[in-house]
Amino acid sequence: MIRRKKTILTLFLIVIILSITFISLKFGVFSAKAEDATNVSDRLDKIGENKPINILIIESIRQVEAQKAIKLLEEKRTILEAERLQKEKDRLEEEVLALENDPNAKFAYLTFDDGPSATVTPAILDILKEYNIKATFFVVGSMVDKYPHMLKRIWDEGHKIGNHSYSHDYKYLYRNSKNFMNDINRADKAL
Repeated sequence: MIRRKKTILTLFLIVIILSITFISLKFGVFSAKAEDATNVSDRLDKIGENKPINILIIESIRQVEAQKAIKLLEEKRTILEAERLQKEKDRLEEEVLALENDPNAKFAYLTFDDGPSATVTPAILDILKEYNIKATFFVVGSMVDKYPHMLKRIWDEGHKIGNHSYSHDYKYLYRNSKNFMNDINRADKAL
């Protein structure tokens, strides 16, 4: 249906262009001689504002100019927004640098344990992304095996990942050091 409408519109435009060309040549709007070539607006003024061809051409020129103006305005808005964001980024970087050099500055490190999960982890990641905050996720190997796509998202979004054992089973983990190391190594393999 859309293709048919495009075809009809194209044929209609071809007919209009051919009609305009015929009328223009018949009434001498355009000349094939180079010495007769003049400014289009001067020629349009000579044939009169109320002639259909003149009205059509003027309207086409106005539409093209309006489209150009809209495009330029959109480009200007994009440039201004990019400049604003860059200034804000520079300001924040200066603040962070000042804090890092301040011996009295306090820092908080955000960590999450026992994931990833299919419901909670995406919500946390969305919030962190919204505020451009990075965190460390201490993940459980068995959950990594269950939701590997969540671990990939954590990594892809620039967060750190830590080993929080494979089973998270305290009775097993703390029975002896061999159990503890086996569980940690198993989690490493999952990661």
